[in-house]
Parts: sequence; structure tokens; C-alpha cells
Amino acid sequence: MELNYLPSTCIMLFSFFTLMPLFVSLLWAVVLLFASHKNRAKPMLGVFMFVSFLMFLTHFVYYNGYKSIYLYFDLLFTAGSLTIFPLYYLYIRLLTRSEKLKPKHIRLFIPAFLLFGASAFVYSIMSPELRQYYINNYIFDNQSFSNAHLLIKLQLILLYILQLIYFLQIVFSTYKIKKYIDQYNNRIYEFYSNVEDKKMEWPKLIFYSFVCISVVSIAYNFLGRSYFSQSALALSVPSVSYTILLFSFGYLGNLQNYNIVDYNIDKKAIPDDDNDIKNTVESNRVKQDVQLQNKLIDAIKQLMENEKIYQKFDLKITDIAFLLHSNRTYISKAINSHCGCTFNAFVNKYRVAEAKQLLSDSENKYFTLEFIATKVGFANIHTFLRVFKELENTTPGQFRENALNMRDRA
Repeated sequence: MELNYLPSTCIMLFSFFTLMPLFVSLLWAVVLLFASHKNRAKPMLGVFMFVSFLMFLTHFVYYNGYKSIYLYFDLLFTAGSLTIFPLYYLYIRLLTRSEKLKPKHIRLFIPAFLLFGASAFVYSIMSPELRQYYINNYIFDNQSFSNAHLLIKLQLILLYILQLIYFLQIVFSTYKIKKYIDQYNNRIYEFYSNVEDKKMEWPKLIFYSFVCISVVSIAYNFLGRSYFSQSALALSVPSVSYTILLFSFGYLGNLQNYNIVDYNIDKKAIPDDDNDIKNTVESNRVKQDVQLQNKLIDAIKQLMENEKIYQKFDLKITDIAFLLHSNRTYISKAINSHCGCTFNAFVNKYRVAEAKQLLSDSENKYFTLEFIATKVGFANIHTFLRVFKELENTTPGQFRENALNMRDRA
């Protein structure tokens, strides 16, 4: 331990702030790695958390001044830094796009392997004295690059390359993760009438937060990590931020049970090609004949208005396809082109319309909002309140109050 120049209180704070994300990431790594293997995404998130634990272990060693052993942790830092975002990307892919990973995904980790190997090689040809000099004066301090030994310059160049690749991984992951989550959510909105426990937005929010902190960290790296080692307050900002994000990520990821596997199971429950030839011919004709699409829309509206099938809280687009002897792709395209909305939005309009009728009737004034929400087909009161506000720009309670007041005045 080599923080003797600092007061004991500061040493305790350094230990505390560096241990916070360390313990949180280890906790979730254990929980998620031993989660049900039916959900392949959770163990992948567990691997992400374990690598995060190793990363923060290197920070603990650095910020608590263990210079004599830091060489090994510097190599761990190199490999871990270029592994974090690929692991997050693969986690999102397992959640939203593919049930299994492919051998080609190993190439995502090639930069980590190459930089680790190159750094280890340069260290191996350094003398022990030069290695320790590099650790003391260039990692734990900011000596000038221009006056450095050739091998030290090589290590510093590798460090700059690491930061560049790290930034490129952020850009790549941001684009891919947003694309995959948006595509997944579009599928969910086109298939289910109730999507609250199925759609995903939180992974993007967590990821963007990680990106912001990581970009700030890159900026601070140009100042040198020694910048943080001089102030417990400066260290507390990224430490607390990462701790909160890692805990939120682990908690929400552990709760996220629904994923692309469940969607595929529901989709295959009623095959899209029951009458393959018939549906193919029918689909081709629809593209050419608008009148047939109009008839289909009329049939769908009759199901909604006469049969009130929107009251079924777990209504799926395949249910309508089955009732109309059609296929879900055909139904989805008809709703999209004629109504300009997703299947989910289409069904919710009917639910809100009936809710408005119930709320406007004085005989129903003792009906609770929970009862009305369930009666018209919403899975829960929270979804009902959100959708009603989006469509009517007011709450159900305010709408009922205004409607009944207008009746009384009339």
C-alpha cells in the first residue's frame, strides 16, 4: 500500500469508493450466472457483470496504490476494457434478435486479444526495472512521452490505440443496440395488444448512461488516471455513477424474463403459413387489389365492434388471423396501410373508446378505474392511464369528471 502521503480519512474514502462498484458487479454476476439457462440472455449479462467486476478490481488496485502488483492488473485492464461493450452488444442481441450466438461473434473480441497480447509482449521484453519505472512514472504519474524509453513509448501507443478502439466500440454498439431494440419493439407492437411486460426501453437508457460516463472517462484519461488519485471527491463521481448504473442494470436485467425466444414461441403457436399456397396467392392479390384490403379491414372492424375481441387482454394478431382465416403478415400490413398505426395502437383505440363510454355514463360513476381498465381489455391500470392520456390528452378521472358535469348542466 502506497498512500501514506494521504490522511487516513482519504485512504478510507478511496477504498470505499473503489469497492462500491466492485461489490455490486460481483453480486449481480453471481445472481445472473446461476439464473435459469432457459433464458440465455441472463447468463450473458452475468458474464458482463463478472468482467465489470474484474475491471473495477483493477481500479481498486490502482487507486489504492498497489504499485508492486499493478503490472498484472494493467494487462487485465487492457483486455477488460475492450470486452465490456461487445458483451453488452451480445446481451442485447440475445434479448432481441437471436436465441443463440454464432462462432463469428468471437471476432468482436479480437481487438481485446490483440491488444492484450501486444501489451504482454512489450512488458516481457522490458527489464524488471524498466517495467516498474513505467508503472511508477507513467501509469501512476504523467511523465512526458517525448523523453520516454522506446519500449515505454510502445506501451503508451498501445494505450492510445486502446482508447481509440474503445471509442469505436461505443459508436458501433450504440448504432447496433438502438437498431436491435427498435426492431424488437416494432415486432412486439405489431403482434400483441398488451405490451407492457414485453417491450424494452430500459436497456437503451442504461446503455446511453454507460456511454456518457465512458466518454467522460475517456476525456479524463487524457488527464491521466492519476488525476482521480489526488482527490476522493473526483473519484466519487464516476464511482457512484457506475455503482448506481450497475445495480439498476443488474436489477432490471434480472426482472427481464420476456425476450425474443418467447416472441418466437407465440408466433409459431399459429403458423403464418397454415394454408401456404392460399395465403401466398391471397397476399399477392391484396398487393394488387385495394378492394380486398378494404374488405379485410371491414372484417377486422366488425370483430372489434360486434364481437369486442379487444376486451381480451392477451389478444394477439394471430387470434384475428385465425378468426378471419388469414395470416398475421396480411393482417398487419392491412392495419398499417389503412389505419396508419401498429396492431397495438389499433386495438388500444377501441379500448379507450369503450372506456370513454363507460366513464361518461352516470350509472357507472361508482365503477373504479381499475374495473374499467380490466373490462375494456387493458392488462393493468398503469397501462390504461398511460394510453388514455396519450390518446385523449387528459386522465380518465378528469375525463369522467368533465363528462358528468356536462350531463348535469344539460
